[in-house]
Amino acid sequence: MLKAVIVEDDIQDKQWLKSLLMSWRDEITIVGEADTRTEAINMINQCQPDVVFLDIQLKEGDGFDVLHALKQIDFKIIFTTSFETYAIRAIRLSAMDYLVKPIEKDVFDQAFR
Repeated sequence: MLKAVIVEDDIQDKQWLKSLLMSWRDEITIVGEADTRTEAINMINQCQPDVVFLDIQLKEGDGFDVLHALKQIDFKIIFTTSFETYAIRAIRLSAMDYLVKPIEKDVFDQAFR
């Protein structure tokens, strides 16, 4: 079972992402959630997830700041964002996927195939 952390500061987007993950509940479990840079860093270090669903724009900093603050990135990254302009930066960080909001279920499911 994969352990997932959700880093998302918009409540509706977080709920939608959690509902998308429900169809994968036999394979993925949510072990933590965060909505700021500091919370995200602490949650990732504490939970040691296999995959992080990472929003780019956060209340405090951005998703790239989170990744740069970590000593080690030993998990898969799936960016979830409203901005297409950061895709190249995401690719350079070896992102598993880059999902643009609003995220459609079939696009979300393709990220795991």
